[in-house]
Amino acid sequence: MANTLQLIKTVTADGNSATMDSGTLTGDLDVLRVVIEIVGGGSGGCRMRFNGNTGNNYRRLFSENGGSKDGHNDGAGNGVTNMVGRVGRHCYSTTTIYNYDGKESHGHGHCVTDGANTGSANAPTRMEYAFKWANTDQINRIAIESYSSNWTSGSTMNIYAFSRTDADISNEKDALTNIPAGTRYEETDTRKIYRFKASTLVNSTYTEDMSDTTGWTFADTGAANVTGGSLSYSLNRNGSNDAASYDFGSTISDTKFVLRFSRTPTNHSHSSGSNCIGFFGLSDNTSGQGTSQDFIGFNFASNDNDGCTTKNGTTLVANSVGNHSDKHTSGTKYYEIKRNSATEVVFTVYNNSDFTGVYWTKTEDSLSSSITSLRYFKWANWHSSGSGSCNVTGTIDDLELWDNVTSAGEPAKWVERGTA
Repeated sequence: MANTLQLIKTVTADGNSATMDSGTLTGDLDVLRVVIEIVGGGSGGCRMRFNGNTGNNYRRLFSENGGSKDGHNDGAGNGVTNMVGRVGRHCYSTTTIYNYDGKESHGHGHCVTDGANTGSANAPTRMEYAFKWANTDQINRIAIESYSSNWTSGSTMNIYAFSRTDADISNEKDALTNIPAGTRYEETDTRKIYRFKASTLVNSTYTEDMSDTTGWTFADTGAANVTGGSLSYSLNRNGSNDAASYDFGSTISDTKFVLRFSRTPTNHSHSSGSNCIGFFGLSDNTSGQGTSQDFIGFNFASNDNDGCTTKNGTTLVANSVGNHSDKHTSGTKYYEIKRNSATEVVFTVYNNSDFTGVYWTKTEDSLSSSITSLRYFKWANWHSSGSGSCNVTGTIDDLELWDNVTSAGEPAKWVERGTA
């Protein structure tokens, strides 16, 4: 029901791993509660980690048995430590996480252990903590890790989600099928009334499923190639003008179109030196970054935040339009470029495959009207050589283009009365 906790994931240790990992969590994740029982096992410390992230962006305050607070900044390669009590002991912990997409996640909790000894003569140990994860991605994966030995079989991690809205996580109306447009649905507990709105989706002009390399041109198949149903890429700073381009077959409108695709990073790290930079969007040629071209697209880098760029007959440079306050380094996000006129283009990144849940967006309302004759979807690597050492790889998929329109439409959905 609305405004209640609902169990969405249980992970039970089998004694053969030092990690209990939730895998990908779905649904309403704005407020999470993580309840853990450690039967035993583990050594050398323990930690909680979010979305597989190992960066130096976890911070916590910690107190044991009412003692003074212990500020602690977990370094690179760690998560938030001692969130599940002391390894090797029987421990129970409850953690609440406020997890709103686009904002840093914050949490607090408490833990009770058996004090390393059983029996009424031995008092338990209590711990309280507060923490934050300085990343604006919504948490959709939680792992509890021992630094060394495996968790004892039977240790468990239960994850609950709490809906702050009136919509249930497993909503009855969302499970209905074959619904006629205009159908009315009333929630008897909340008295809210919904109407089913028919799909307004428009068939795309071009769809590329990347099942083969037909239509693709590659400057270096070692840096980018179509394989396994997606375009795989790898950034570097080796002086090679690497690029991969897909030909839509003819130039598209100079005033209105919608381009959509998904991107899934598989590695994202920067060791030292110069940035490794990549571009992906629409161009008027198949050449690499160092060639003059008309271009509208996104850019990303090993050691900088994501951004977007437009170019009128010049070489590509990152963030010519602007950049986001963060970078997309894990999970799949959904990218859209929408040209509304000769002089306006909107860049948007979404969290969901139906292109809802805005991760970030940027509007360029002074676009050069001379950016014309776009025909190719392009991935390009910054061609200059340099001292940069990075490991930035990933895949691009679900490529679709709607030509001569400014909207791809919306999927069918329930709309609450009075909200639309």
